[in-house]
Amino acid sequence: MSREAGERAKPSGRTSQTSTARALAAVSAVTGLVLLLYFQELASLKPVGGDRLVLWPVIALGVWPSSAHAVHVQTRKIHLVVSLSEIPVLIGIVFLRPGPAIAAVGVGLTAALVQRKRPPFKTIATLAVYLLAVSTGILICDRWLGKGSPVRELGWLVSAGTVTFICLADLVLLLAVMAFCDKRWRRPPLLPMLSQAALYVAVCTSLGLVAVSMIWVNTWGIALFAAIALATNFAYRATVVSGQRYANLEKLYDFTRRLSGLSEGRDVMITVVAEARTLLSAGRAKLVIPLGSPLEQLGRALLFAWGRRSACRRRSLNLQS
Repeated sequence: MSREAGERAKPSGRTSQTSTARALAAVSAVTGLVLLLYFQELASLKPVGGDRLVLWPVIALGVWPSSAHAVHVQTRKIHLVVSLSEIPVLIGIVFLRPGPAIAAVGVGLTAALVQRKRPPFKTIATLAVYLLAVSTGILICDRWLGKGSPVRELGWLVSAGTVTFICLADLVLLLAVMAFCDKRWRRPPLLPMLSQAALYVAVCTSLGLVAVSMIWVNTWGIALFAAIALATNFAYRATVVSGQRYANLEKLYDFTRRLSGLSEGRDVMITVVAEARTLLSAGRAKLVIPLGSPLEQLGRALLFAWGRRSACRRRSLNLQS
């Protein structure tokens, strides 16, 4: 989620040498914080759910596709992109030591960024920021939960708080690094980001608690959860594709109905521009025909036809009167 917001916040174009130096300093500082936090606080911590190292490849493989293939929630008014990477992260926090958990998350996220063909430096920066957020989330979960059970009421609240903190910390840190590295950085719109964050936390927390509860009873319950998650993912994607096709077909029919009842050239042009403005969610839309272009003759022909029809209509009205 936060990585998509970061892409919208970054301007296009090449960065200067000053920006590169700032980026190196920022990434080095974030990486140093991760190492300091691990050796000072996390190295001695034990997982509350027992050390189940057999889940390490499952967590790494879970972070990979969940980060590489985000879930798109799209309506006519909003378009949200939800990455479900915090579900395997929450499993790793509960059932793995901090070192293996951070390593599994790092391997899975690196594979996802490489698959998406991100530049090497951007991959390192995104990885360092996310690992810092996860490391801090591990420490917060240990301090808040203590020796309690993650499948009881307190554990549910701590899990929700941990997912919320990782989500917001990753978002804030990534935007802060971008603002520090590039002076041309611009702040992305906050309202879509907050809506996306709320949906993100709700989905990841609920599904993560289901996975933790199933693994708490039986370690191989992760296989059942993975099967359910895959089936749900495929069904949801098929539903989204079908809904988008139906919505596009409905828009085409509505556009055809609007044009079929028009006879004036000016009305046709106004309707086409108005529909384009609605489709692009633009505040204003204008039709500009440059002088000397092939479309100039078409525009003149439409205006001439519209003028002749208006004159004929006025003449017929005069004769009737």
